[in-house]
Amino acid sequence: MEFKTFIHIDPIPCPRPRIAVISGHGVAYYPTSYKKWVEAFVDLFKHKPIQKFDGQVSVDVVFECRKARTSKLITPVGDIDNYVKSVLDGLTKVGMWDDDKQVTHLCAIKRFAPPDPGASLVGIILCIKSIT
Repeated sequence: MEFKTFIHIDPIPCPRPRIAVISGHGVAYYPTSYKKWVEAFVDLFKHKPIQKFDGQVSVDVVFECRKARTSKLITPVGDIDNYVKSVLDGLTKVGMWDDDKQVTHLCAIKRFAPPDPGASLVGIILCIKSIT
């Protein structure tokens, strides 16, 4: 089984969880901006046919990030493993698999999307395959 798609969303790295003390106990939470990103990611799959993967899977993902006009950076800011975490967490919420521990092979690339004013090339290229 194989699933391929281009997801039109600005890729973001998963931030570190924040800690709040409530009634003397530490409670971990993610910032609201990240929660909203995950919700938007999940919404993009509402009209895509999803067939749940069982067993081990291979994930290839390319993060096409927006580059600021004045930026002198050669790669997007953020650790690639945190970009991957954002997507895997979103795919778990979508129901692509039971848990992202099923991912046993991973290839990830982060780069700036080509500057093309006529097309929106910012997003995530995703390919998931069953491993037999």
